[in-house]
Amino acid sequence: MSKLLELVAEGSLTRELGELFAANGFEVERLMSSQSFLYLAQEQVAELHQRDAGAYEALLDIAYEAAADPSILGVAGHLLYAGRPRST
Repeated sequence: MSKLLELVAEGSLTRELGELFAANGFEVERLMSSQSFLYLAQEQVAELHQRDAGAYEALLDIAYEAAADPSILGVAGHLLYAGRPRST
């Protein structure tokens, strides 16, 4: 099992990444999957955009909210870390 999958299974991915960045002077603002669960359905999402812009926007809102869920982080193709320098 990869280290990433181990961290997800333990529920400690966010903590581990937070510690890594904290050790380098940053604090976490948000950790999320770059595409949330939508990476599984890219073609269908693009088609929805063409067919129903309102439904597409609603889907993006749901995906954004889900993107920081630890279970989504575990299957993410890419993670996005948003942080800021820690105040001294």
